[in-house]
Amino acid sequence: MAYSLWIALLMLPVLVHSQSGEELVDNEPRILCTSHLSVSAANSLTCHLDDDTDDEMEDIKVMSLCYTDDKKQRCLKEKGNNVTFTDLDTLQSYNLTVQLKRGGTFWKTMSLKKIIKPRSPWVVNATFLRSSNRALIYIGNPYLKDYLKPSNQLFQLRIWSVKNTLV
Repeated sequence: MAYSLWIALLMLPVLVHSQSGEELVDNEPRILCTSHLSVSAANSLTCHLDDDTDDEMEDIKVMSLCYTDDKKQRCLKEKGNNVTFTDLDTLQSYNLTVQLKRGGTFWKTMSLKKIIKPRSPWVVNATFLRSSNRALIYIGNPYLKDYLKPSNQLFQLRIWSVKNTLV
C-alpha cells in the first residue's frame, strides 16, 4: 500500500502536466503557399503568413525564393506578409526562406505541381425551362487546353432554392 502511495505521489506532477493542456509550441510561423500553373500564362507562387494561429502577429521582413537555373543559384526577394512570385518554372524545385522581423529564419522546400490551387469555375448562363420544369446551367472553366483540365479537377456545386438544396 505504501509503495503504491509513493508511486502515485511521484507520478502526480507528470499526470497533472499532461492533462493541463499545455503543449510545447513550435516557434515557427505557419507559412501557407499555393501555386497557379498555366501553359499559356505565367506560373505563380503565392505565400502568406497564416495569422489565425497566433494572437501575436508575426511580421515578415523578407521572403526569398531560390532555385538553380543553368547551374547558377538565383533568388527572388519580396517584402511583406503576403507575396507573389511570378514567371516560375513548373518542374523546378524551390526553396523558400522566410526572415522574420524579430530575427528568426525558416526554410521550406516546395514543388509548384504539388500545391496547385485551381481557379474557381463560374456560371456562364443559367436558363429555366418552364415547359419541362428544368434548369440548364452552363459552367465556365478557366483551364481550357491548359495544365489543369476539366477532366483532372473535381468541383462541388451547390444549388439552392426556397424549398430545396442540392449538392
